[in-house]
Amino acid sequence: MRLNIRAKIILIGAGLSTLLMLVAFLVSFLVYRERAKDTFYKSLDTCAEELNKFFYTDNICADVSDIYGYVIVQRYNNDPNNEQMDEYLANRHKDDPSVLDNMPEYQKKYEYYSQDKYGQLYIRDGKIGGLGLSWESAAWRSTYFQVSAQLTAAYAIKGVNYAFVAYRDADRNRLVYLIDCTYRLNSTYDENSRLTGDYVEVSEQNISAKPNENGYGDFEIGEQTYLFFDLYYDTVDNEDNKVHEYIGTAYIVYDEHSVQSEINSFLYTELIALFAATIVLVIAYAIIAYFVIVKNITKLNESTKSFTKRALEGEKLEVIDPSVKSKDELGVLSDSFVALEQEIIRYTDKIASDAQEKANMNAELNIATQIQMEDLPASSYADDKVTIAASITPAKEVGGDFYDYFYIDDKHLAVIVADVSGKGVPAALFMMKAKELIKTKLREKKALADTMFEVNNTLLEGNKTGLFVTAFVGIIDIKTKAMQFVSAGHERPYLVGDEIVRVEEDANFVLGGIKNFKYAVNNIKIDDKRLFVFTDGLNEAINNDNQEFDYAGIVRSLESSKDLGFSGVLDAVKSDLKDFVGDKEAFDDVTLLLIELARPNELNLTFTSPDLSVIETVTDKFNETFKHAPKETLAKMDIVIDEMLNNYVSYESNKQGYQISVCAKEIDGVLSLVFITNGDEFDTLSIKDKHINDATEGEIGGFGITITRSIADDIKYERKGGKNILIVKKKI
Repeated sequence: MRLNIRAKIILIGAGLSTLLMLVAFLVSFLVYRERAKDTFYKSLDTCAEELNKFFYTDNICADVSDIYGYVIVQRYNNDPNNEQMDEYLANRHKDDPSVLDNMPEYQKKYEYYSQDKYGQLYIRDGKIGGLGLSWESAAWRSTYFQVSAQLTAAYAIKGVNYAFVAYRDADRNRLVYLIDCTYRLNSTYDENSRLTGDYVEVSEQNISAKPNENGYGDFEIGEQTYLFFDLYYDTVDNEDNKVHEYIGTAYIVYDEHSVQSEINSFLYTELIALFAATIVLVIAYAIIAYFVIVKNITKLNESTKSFTKRALEGEKLEVIDPSVKSKDELGVLSDSFVALEQEIIRYTDKIASDAQEKANMNAELNIATQIQMEDLPASSYADDKVTIAASITPAKEVGGDFYDYFYIDDKHLAVIVADVSGKGVPAALFMMKAKELIKTKLREKKALADTMFEVNNTLLEGNKTGLFVTAFVGIIDIKTKAMQFVSAGHERPYLVGDEIVRVEEDANFVLGGIKNFKYAVNNIKIDDKRLFVFTDGLNEAINNDNQEFDYAGIVRSLESSKDLGFSGVLDAVKSDLKDFVGDKEAFDDVTLLLIELARPNELNLTFTSPDLSVIETVTDKFNETFKHAPKETLAKMDIVIDEMLNNYVSYESNKQGYQISVCAKEIDGVLSLVFITNGDEFDTLSIKDKHINDATEGEIGGFGITITRSIADDIKYERKGGKNILIVKKKI
């Protein structure tokens, strides 16, 4: 359960107060309990000492001795039986016998023993001493009241249940009462009252108990504990020797449980008081905490929520002061909130400014990219002498790679692929400078070695950034199909034919590296092969496993794309590279250039805005290119061209950016016709053959693929580089 800070503060205060209350209660319980017990036992000790002092006076001991002697005479020698007591009581209450029905036994005993007829003699030293005190007159003597009053002082102690003086009759294992603290003549008695001369039987062990060194001891009768000390009367014998004569024992009956009960009663009262104090403390704490802490925290919270709401809803940010005026940590925190809001506003404004600046920069970079791309020749070119396809993929908005191709004259074609060290705008500017230098020098028809020499020295002038260029520069003789080239620290190109071979070359240093460097010129024959030139962004591309695409990846792509027609090669290489790299961010530009010199038995046509008129154009070009083939074969292939282009143009040409390429070539007596489109993925061969008997009345069309299958000696479909590729082969 989530609690707000107000509830948490109150709960913490309540918890601490309760804990404090419990600790205070526990401490007071332990201290008070021990002090109460100590006080109780000290009171008992003091009482015992006072009684002891009181009884050690001659007149008291003498009087107690008289009472003792009287009791011995009356109870030992004249103890009436029950019949005598019943007869006496019946005679006394003859006017109202019903009184005896509800009279308790102790009341009957009291009335019976109060007769004057008992108590005429007492015994001293086992002999009848003559006339003595009556029981009643003995009880009225001052000694009785003095001793009883002293016992009452002990009885007043909290926890003392009873106090009395008794004679320890060891022969009969009993105590005989002499004087107690509750007996009064002409008083009302209850069941706890005892008359002088009553007795209680005790164990032999207790009757023989001896006082300790302080003169008193204790023993138990039933569940009660007795504190006792013996009383003696000092006299002399016939030889004038001092004799200690035992006359009785003072007993104080006490109960520890009553002491504990008093303690518990006090502690319960204390607990209630502490609980009430805790409630008051918690309420006071909650009120103080609210005005001192919670109220200020609420202000901080509300100001923060308001500021955050403004930020989320895109409103103009303004500082919202919580107005916490306290000088404590909350006041410091409030000032920190204000400072934070000011910093957020400043930072937000800076982000907005930076975003606008970045947007402006991106716009400028887009313009720079557009200018850079517009300065490059078209990505595809074809005439009756050569077919060229090019591609450049910058790692950033603007790159340092470039390519170029142009005719120096009617017989010579210049080809350039270069890579500037570095990235971004500086590399792009250096790239444009190098491109124009090379192009200008080549158009002056200087020797290739001299061109590279002059370009190198020119790039070194004022090159404070230390940039340099790796470049492949070639001049192709269209008639002889030979090429002279210089590779200035650039990647070696590939010749793609029946086999894929990497061009051998003499090594040269980069442009803009060493002044007056003399470049070696290399020569190769292209013939009917394709020349594939690239920058190191291709082979050095890295995937998520830090593996390079490498030259082996280039060879695999070129090998797998040989049958795709000229226009499909670069798309296949880029598709393979994309699959290899995955989502790994490119760190270098990738530039590709593919060149193929015209061959009499090959056709490459691309239509960027195709309509049905392309069917006639392709058919005418196809028949002219392969006019040496049998007319029957050409007629059948014309049908294939018509059916396929009709489908491609009819169903896909309405899409923006739609493009159709048709490639045809003859190799070893096999005529290959390749259709390449960039439309939605569709496997033409998935359509089942349809025959005239399958057509319903009024239905036309749908027989194109069936006818194509019947004409072709081999037919294959594949989806690669986002393009549909259909290859139809026919033996001549």
